[in-house]
Amino acid sequence: MPEVDGSGKVWELLREAGRTLESAGVPDAGYDARCLFEAAFDLSREKALSDWGSGLLELVPERAERAARLSLFFSYIERRKSREPLQQILGQCWFYGLPFFVNRHVLCPRADTEILVEEALRLLKSMRGGGRKALDLCAGSGCIGISLASDYGLDYMNVLEIWASDVSSEALAVAERNARELLPKHYRIVSGLDGRAVPTGGSLYGELGRRECAPIDEPVCPTGGSSCQNSEWKKTTPIDEPVCPTGGSSSQNSEWKKTTPIDEPACPTGGSSCQNSEWKKLDKDKNNNKNGDGGDKEVGSRRGRQDGGWALFRLLQSNLFEDIPPYDAAISESGFDMILCNPPYIESGTIRALDPEVRDFEPRIALDGGEDGFLFYRRIADQAARYLRPGGWILLENGFGQGDDVLKLLKEHGFGELRIIPDLSGKDRVSIGQKVPDV
Repeated sequence: MPEVDGSGKVWELLREAGRTLESAGVPDAGYDARCLFEAAFDLSREKALSDWGSGLLELVPERAERAARLSLFFSYIERRKSREPLQQILGQCWFYGLPFFVNRHVLCPRADTEILVEEALRLLKSMRGGGRKALDLCAGSGCIGISLASDYGLDYMNVLEIWASDVSSEALAVAERNARELLPKHYRIVSGLDGRAVPTGGSLYGELGRRECAPIDEPVCPTGGSSCQNSEWKKTTPIDEPVCPTGGSSSQNSEWKKTTPIDEPACPTGGSSCQNSEWKKLDKDKNNNKNGDGGDKEVGSRRGRQDGGWALFRLLQSNLFEDIPPYDAAISESGFDMILCNPPYIESGTIRALDPEVRDFEPRIALDGGEDGFLFYRRIADQAARYLRPGGWILLENGFGQGDDVLKLLKEHGFGELRIIPDLSGKDRVSIGQKVPDV
């Protein structure tokens, strides 16, 4: 690979990096090499393409900085060569038009799960009255609940209380961070049944939730200083960089510079396998919304409400329903209008056959659905009705070929209005049932 003296060309560096990844069996090796190069050298997609034929000396004239960025890039390539997911290396995965922080404690959100969010929004829109309440069970990164809250409030100007529950405190730390950075401004983030407020710039779930820069094990910032004191390597930040579209104080959004500049046309973080289908939608919406404000109206508008009201986003550590209060007809605020869950559903014996990115780097606790893959479906179907309000809905993501059996479980436990929603490839993706309404 090119030396620190800068004699090599950008395309040569990327060619060699791509070959290295390809030899390790990495899918989309060339694409991943480009994404990692853009991150290490702090470049937009357009800038990287325009400098394709440039020399490294021309791209980064200062030797020490060039050496640091090359070192960072090579470390990224080594991590990807080991099959660590691209999204974990970059610390970001786009889902439903929002840039979610991810690490090894949560699943990288998949585009298929957006089907669940879309159906939940459709059902919420059909419900009469306000004050709706939803439970995101096995929340992980919080992508389902946060996306639901953002889109519901944006489109319908309604207040939706969200409970995000997970058995893993490490996952809740990630969900807390994403909630703080991505939820609309009218949401107040609290924790536990006692409603402790999450402090500004702080965390209720430990150091993991307070990290504002590099994901776990990420090399030191190439411009010097500690990894959490170089707010997005500002020494190389253009002075006309767009304002962070997620809002909040600079201390709360120091990750923004790692995300894509507002005018970037292609997803900088994911692979090709439709996990980043929302990116171009976001870019298209951004272009349609330009009004002289730097082009960030689409994301920024998700963060405001005109009525000034508050809604709650509650984080709760719980093993499924164990620590969640059930519905009580005598208590008006009890129960949920909707339960959403993407539970572990992979058969224990097949996990070893998964891609290394999943098998070796994503949390097994979020994958393993027991011997037949239905361990959690059975527990959820057995208990869910006790936590739903009359007429409430349950939406469960399921794996290939599981939909009919999930519906059978729901039917056995008294749910009606049963149906399956397919994904874009036509495969069963979301199983839905309704608790019998009061008459």
